[in-house]
Order: sequence, then structure tokens, then C-alpha cells
Amino acid sequence: MAKRIVIERIFDAPREQVFEAWTNPKKIKKWWAPKGYDGPIIKIDLRKGGQYHYLMTGPNNFKAWSGGTFKEIKKNEKLVVTDRFEDEKGNVIEPSTFGFNDFPKESEVVIKFDKIKDNKTKLSITYSPKNEKEYNAMLKTGMLEGWNSSIDKLEDVVYEDRLIVLNRVINASQDKVFKAFGDKKNIVKWWGPNGFTTTTKKMNFKVGGTWEYIMHGPDGTDYPNRMKYLEINPNKIKYLHDSGKNNDPEGFISTVEFEKQENKTNVILKSVFPTAKQKELVIKKYGAIEGGKQTLGRLAKYVE
Repeated sequence: MAKRIVIERIFDAPREQVFEAWTNPKKIKKWWAPKGYDGPIIKIDLRKGGQYHYLMTGPNNFKAWSGGTFKEIKKNEKLVVTDRFEDEKGNVIEPSTFGFNDFPKESEVVIKFDKIKDNKTKLSITYSPKNEKEYNAMLKTGMLEGWNSSIDKLEDVVYEDRLIVLNRVINASQDKVFKAFGDKKNIVKWWGPNGFTTTTKKMNFKVGGTWEYIMHGPDGTDYPNRMKYLEINPNKIKYLHDSGKNNDPEGFISTVEFEKQENKTNVILKSVFPTAKQKELVIKKYGAIEGGKQTLGRLAKYVE
């Protein structure tokens, strides 16, 4: 029996929200396709036996249609669909048209939305190739990387009412910018908005490690902070940001993404708050957006 291909992600949101983002055409348009690609045409007939038909576009005039049939629908719980390459009119075309030899002409895909504790959702996408050739062919297309990139965009849609996104293109290499975040001695030289200073209590820049620090405001107010690193790689740093208290109800998840742009780096800072109300609070009371922009400005000045 051939191996299965499974893509999984935990969402800090009820499964109703994740299912809605997966099945509402207006929302699908915002996330369908990996980063750098778009889904400008999304047609979906959400019923058993209904069809879906999507267009993906990308660099160098790339264009590919895909579609399939809904075989099973359990609202907010499960979808079973077929998946295939199509032409603009919905006719099935061979995967070899795109150079995907041994790729299945049609696949069955099971998408599950499992409710887990704390009102979170486990999304799982499962392909079941018929044999080893199909399994290897599907992996060679970059399916895992493509799906994970698309799901990153799906997260932004699910969290959009709780999300703050800031970015800045910095005139420095991706490696240099990334290292600025893990430099225990020098991160205090640029971290925080204008006029703030930072004192590090301890820092262990690794997955599972923490950075505990105090930010000193221009008026002399001290703000205790802690980051718990959840993911670290050259393209992304993800952490839980709180005040240092365990189970802090105001703690939020932040992600710093690093996108190489020739000799420059696009730094994208995303913060997901527990509620939309808390997001508005940190914007109005603490100036989170302006403070974030100033922090990225200080980072740019430091590395440039």
C-alpha cells in the first residue's frame, strides 16, 4: 500500500471559522495558491456532486486551472473531493501538460476540521496515492511546500479580525537581518519603538527557549516582556509574546517572516491577538501599529 500525503495545521480558532474560510469563494480568493501566486477565479458549488473550478496565476504568465467534485460534505467537519487539472472550460487535462509525469490524473482528497481543546481546530489534508510512483511524483511537484505556503495565507484569512500585519523592505541580506533577532548582545540596540530602551534578563534563542526582557519607556515606565520561541528557521521566527506570566490572557502569537528580494529583505511582522477587542486595545492604548513601524525602522537602521 502506498504512503499517504498528509498536511496538518493547528488553528487558534473554532472550526466553523476555518471551514468558512475554506468554502466561501470570497475568502478562498484571499488565500488560494502559494505565496507569490493568486487565485483570481474561484467557482464552487458546495453540495454533494457539485463541482469546484479554480484558476491559479503566478510569475512569468503562469496559469493553471484545477477542479473536482464534492463526494462528501459534513459542514464544519469534513470534505471529500476529487482533485484534477482542468482547462478553462472544466475539461480534464493530463498532468504531463505541466511536466508532472506519473502524477495521478485524478486524486481523492480528504479535508478534516477536527475540534480540539481550547476551541482550536486541527486541519488535515490527506491524499492517498495508488502506488509508490504516484506518491513520489506528487512530492516532486513541491506539493507539501505549496500547501504549507497556502495555509500560511489561510491563517491570515481566519485571523483577519485579530491580525496586525506590518512590513518593511530592508537594504540588507536575509541572513544579516535574521541574525539581528538572535543576537543577545545587540538586539537591545534596536528593539522597541523610538525612545524606548531594553534590558535583557535572559535569552535562549532556540525553539522552546525564551527571551525575557524589560522595556523602559521614555516616561520611565517599565514593561516586562517574554517571548517563548515556537519556531525558528532562516525564513521565519514564531513566538508567544506575553508579560512573563504563565497563561497570560493577553499573550499573543507573533511571526516574523523574512523574504529575500535580490540584495534586500522584506521583513513581515504578524501578530495574532486572542480577540478582536484586544487587537483594538493595543492599537489605541499602546500604539501597536506605530510602535511596530518604529521598531522595524530601528532594525533597518541597525543592519543597514
